[in-house]
Amino acid sequence: MSPNSSASQAGFTLLELALVLAILGVLTMLAVREIGQVQDQQRFEASQRTLEAVRDAVWGAADDRAPDGSGVRAGFVADVGRLPARLDELWTNATGMLDFALRSGAGDAEVRVPGGWRGPYVRLPWNATNLLDGWGNACVCTNPAPDVWRVAPGPESGTNAGLFVEFNENEVAAWVWGQVEVDTNLLASGACTVRIRVFGPEGGCTEASGLAIDLATNVVAWSIAAPTPVGLRAVRAYLEGAATNRSAIRYVSLRSGTNGPVSLEIRR
Repeated sequence: MSPNSSASQAGFTLLELALVLAILGVLTMLAVREIGQVQDQQRFEASQRTLEAVRDAVWGAADDRAPDGSGVRAGFVADVGRLPARLDELWTNATGMLDFALRSGAGDAEVRVPGGWRGPYVRLPWNATNLLDGWGNACVCTNPAPDVWRVAPGPESGTNAGLFVEFNENEVAAWVWGQVEVDTNLLASGACTVRIRVFGPEGGCTEASGLAIDLATNVVAWSIAAPTPVGLRAVRAYLEGAATNRSAIRYVSLRSGTNGPVSLEIRR
């Protein structure tokens, strides 16, 4: 073999080695980029799960059901009667909310309404003091508009465009309507108007009074103009001018918007 052919063969081998190294470099770069994309997706999905946990903590799980099978509102709003004033109210009672208990309704000791803080509604990792997103940064709470409460990953986290959970004060409000049937014998006393009261948590109450009874049917249609917070609430009717004449207590699970009909009876 001539010296020239040996040199050519050695040069060809080095070229092959350089080509292989270049290919390995490209594959390594693609693998690193793919791994980075997978990690970002995992962090994004972890942030989604965190925000879903916040939503469930505020409203209750989507599959919460009343005995009749209808959907109910549970969670912080149902217990306390409002949206959280700040994010950490979901895991600590640092603002002095009443603890969860059955409490007498305002002006009626017979009515017992569940309400108060019974968290934590969100479980933090051990030794954590903030709710963390998938990147390990603290989630933030903002008010992008009046009456709107939004929770999102920390601004220093990765790309999170459109990733947030939002609550509106209007979603907390429920309105109730129905009818009351009054025993004919009770009308002989001259009492012809009815008061309706809807009892919420922590002693809250909305009502409608001076509702005239249709003397032809002994029925009064009613609705409460002021909103009541969503959740399990108590409703009762009272015959005005007759302190002891009242309906049985009716417990209803109120959802956002209009709820009804709620039927009541006032008997002797």
